[in-house]
Amino acid sequence: MLTNRALLTKWGLYALGFLLLVLVQQLVLDHLPALLGATPFLMPMLVAVVAALEGPTGGTIFGIAVGFLSDLAGGGVFSGVYTLSFFCVALAVAVISKYWVMRNVFGSLIYALLAFAVIDAVQILFLLAF
Repeated sequence: MLTNRALLTKWGLYALGFLLLVLVQQLVLDHLPALLGATPFLMPMLVAVVAALEGPTGGTIFGIAVGFLSDLAGGGVFSGVYTLSFFCVALAVAVISKYWVMRNVFGSLIYALLAFAVIDAVQILFLLAF
């Protein structure tokens, strides 16, 4: 069990990583020319890796927080798309990492692919429904 100081340090580093990714996303990646209409989006990978490391509770809370902040930054198909998607991603990755796939580089690639698939599925289902 981690001490309170170690726990705060760990979550502080997660938050710092999120802020760095937001800066890179907003200042660099959003200004790259779109390749076949797509621009890079790194937040799902961060959510997937944190969920794999932290498990269902910590991962889903982190996913909801990052999703909410990503929705505030804009760019989704509808309001709340990233909150819902990142919650689903974090929960799925946490369960998969707990029971099936190991927590290593190969597992992280699988989690990232799963994250992008879930986000696209939620957006497609919304567009088909409305």
